[in-house]
Amino acid sequence: KEVWIRFDQRLNKEFSVIIVKDASGERISGRTELDMQTRNTLTVELPAVAPGEYHVYWNAISWDGPPNKGDYVFHVAPP
Repeated sequence: KEVWIRFDQRLNKEFSVIIVKDASGERISGRTELDMQTRNTLTVELPAVAPGEYHVYWNAISWDGPPNKGDYVFHVAPP
């Protein structure tokens, strides 16, 4: 239902994002939210996903550091 990533430092909401794409490269994720209490966790909601491969891309900028980015793949198995 969602992807969330927790960081060690407080993030700048304006420049931090998670994007999830399906195997065809189509974006399926909604708007990225930042936990405003801790300011270190990004969350993005997903629609119901079918079995298959999904790619998560993230960019994060902390208040006192350089930009960071990364990506990873996850799979949803058939029921």
